[in-house]
Amino acid sequence: MDWTPTIVSIIVLTIAAIIDSKTMKIPKFITYPYFLGGLIYRIYLTDQLGYHLLILPFFFLLLYRNFFAPGDIKLLMGFSLWNSFATIIWFFLFVFTLMLITVLVDKTKLRRRVPASPYFLTAYVLVYLLYYAFPVTSLIYS
Repeated sequence: MDWTPTIVSIIVLTIAAIIDSKTMKIPKFITYPYFLGGLIYRIYLTDQLGYHLLILPFFFLLLYRNFFAPGDIKLLMGFSLWNSFATIIWFFLFVFTLMLITVLVDKTKLRRRVPASPYFLTAYVLVYLLYYAFPVTSLIYS
């Protein structure tokens, strides 16, 4: 297994979660290199860019509907280039589930902005644990 996407994603998502929790913004010096690095990784090292380019319009829809802030969208676009298609599907399932649980538990989060990158980090760790902790799911996952 190639550990590069996992290590890079965990490092970038952790840094983004810390900064986003404090400032409610994800700086461009994190998102742009992450996106460009993912693009280079997909083109030169894996030669699998097709599905990942098909996902990009989905992120513009999320931005247009004001579901996430622009920094979050850029972070998600980079994430989608670094990780496999199955990881992305599971990741979004966990992100939306965690956000729904948070809103159901604390209804005041509906009225104010909440940093999204801590949800991204938590969802990615859950996806990672799901894949490695339960080998049966690797049949579905790959």
